[in-house]
Formats: sequence, structure tokens, C-alpha cells
Amino acid sequence: MTVHKRRRRNITLFSVVCLLSIWISVLCHRNHTDIRHFSGWLMFALIVFLAAFNLRKRLSFLPVLRASTWLQLHIYLGLFCGLIFVIHIGAAVPNGPLEITLALLFLIVFVSGIVGLALSRSLPNRLTNQGEEIIFERIPIYRRQLRDKAEELVLSSLTSSQSKMLAEFYSEELALFFVAPAYLLHHLFMAQRPLNQILEKIDNQKRYCNDSECELIEQLRELVVKTYELDRSQYLQGILKVWLFVHIPATFALFAFIVLHVILIHAYVGTG
Repeated sequence: MTVHKRRRRNITLFSVVCLLSIWISVLCHRNHTDIRHFSGWLMFALIVFLAAFNLRKRLSFLPVLRASTWLQLHIYLGLFCGLIFVIHIGAAVPNGPLEITLALLFLIVFVSGIVGLALSRSLPNRLTNQGEEIIFERIPIYRRQLRDKAEELVLSSLTSSQSKMLAEFYSEELALFFVAPAYLLHHLFMAQRPLNQILEKIDNQKRYCNDSECELIEQLRELVVKTYELDRSQYLQGILKVWLFVHIPATFALFAFIVLHVILIHAYVGTG
């Protein structure tokens, strides 16, 4: 079965299950049947399974379904869990600190999951277009090496040409660029405008250079391009990592509050 056929099958099955769930919910509402107990336990089971996805990634050696199958189940069951959440609370507004906290945590987990899905579908392709992917933790090291090379070029211009022109240009136009990454939004949308502006300044400066300085500034130009591409890779990889620091802790916090919610409900029913 091809990827497109499998995706159509999954979407069709998911749509049927969702429509069936909505239909059952509407019927229960018309018959004044309270399904909150069932929907609550169903949502709890779904969240336990969804949280197990993180454990499955850490224990990849276990022969429990393929990673791609787990991911597909995580996506579709996560979306289905959102529907069950709506069915569970109905038209009621969360009341009280515990219910409000539960609702907020669920929304954080759900929204961060949707954002993560969108990022995981788009950013890897952008990283691939960057060329060779560099390990995220080593990017600051490579960046520092590029800055050191740029500063060496500037220092060599002082000795070879005995002119401060390139050093002054570097200090005024490029020093801050090499100090730390910038242009987050531009990198997120793969924009080249900041890079083109810097390169335009370099090209304009070449008109005032002698032969030895032109050779050095051309090398400096290449370092600027490499640094800009490295910054983009760092930002895109960083975004892929950061959203997990929201999604995963919020998931386990949600799980803890659901357990507390269940305990309190059963304690209340028991005393009632």
C-alpha cells in the first residue's frame, strides 16, 4: 500500500470514528443519558497511551510496533482525544480551580501537539534544503570557529595591506553579526533579506579595496554566508527541540491532575 493510499485510509477511518462518536454523544444528550463517566475514562486511557509514546521512543529496542506506526497512532488518537474532551465537558464551563487547571493543561498539551505536528512536517524539509545537517550541540562550536576565522582575516589585513579600512568595516558592519545569532523570524520563514543586505554592503566595500584586500573581503563574504546558514540551522533545530519542553511536561502534569480528579470524584461519590 502506498503512502497516499494509507493516509486516505487513515483519514477516512478517523473521520468515521469521529462522526460516530459525535452521533452517539448527541443521542445520549437527547435521551438525557450522562456519558461523562465513560468519556472521562476513555480520555484517561487515551492520555495514558499517548504519554506512552515518549516511553516508546526511549525504549526503541522493544519490538512493540514500528516507530512510524506509533507516530501515526499518536497523531490520530491525540486529535480524537481532543474530540472526547469536548464531548466530556459538553457546554459546561470548567468550574473550580481543579477543573480550570485540568482544562488549561489539556489545551496546552493539545495546542502544543498541533504546533509540534506542523513543525515536524515543515522544518525537517527546510533543514534538508540547508545541505549537510550539523549536530545541534556542536553548532556553537562551529560558529565560534567561523568568527575566529573572520577575526583572523581582519587582523591579517592590518599586517598585509597596512590599512585599517577592512578592520573598520568589520567593526562597524559585521562584528555584531558574528557575535551571536540573530534574525529569528527571518530564519523561520527562510528569508534571505538580512543576508542579502549584509552581502550588498560587502560588495559595495570591495570597490574601495586593493587586490589583497579584495581577496580577504571575498573570504570574509564566504564566512558570512556560512554563518547565516549555520544560524538558520540552529534556530530550526532549536524550535524542534523547544516545543517538546512544553508538550511533554504538560502531558505528565495533565496525567497527575487527572489522577487527582478521579480520586476526588470517587471520594465524593463514596461519601455521597
